[in-house]
Amino acid sequence: MSDNYERIHRFFTDLGFSIYRTERFDSFGDYIIEACSPYFCLKGVSDRSVESLEARSLNDSENWYDMGLVMTCAGQKGKLHEAVNLETDMKFVETHLDELITMFDEENYPTTKTRLEKLGMLRAKEAFPGLFPN
Repeated sequence: MSDNYERIHRFFTDLGFSIYRTERFDSFGDYIIEACSPYFCLKGVSDRSVESLEARSLNDSENWYDMGLVMTCAGQKGKLHEAVNLETDMKFVETHLDELITMFDEENYPTTKTRLEKLGMLRAKEAFPGLFPN
């Protein structure tokens, strides 16, 4: 079972985020922790013991973006397929909090969303080139 559940919970609250959902599952020690600040939301996820963070706009509760895409969108990561781990995710959020606030604010989010969607499609095309026409 993961020992990062409490750590992520504390990380979010230390950043000033309010926790609004916590869920633990019996299988693999999986969990979900969702938290929002006045600016954007974060989610800590453990899925079959793979842990990561995701981000979303306050005004778009349907679209969560993994930190690999967010880092690439922010110009902090060069390759869409590089493995990102929880440590990297947390460090990125901590050191780029102001940039994340700007990316996900009401004014900038439409542009951010478009960029994240394009990066997601590019990553899918690179991972599964036979499924997409040129």
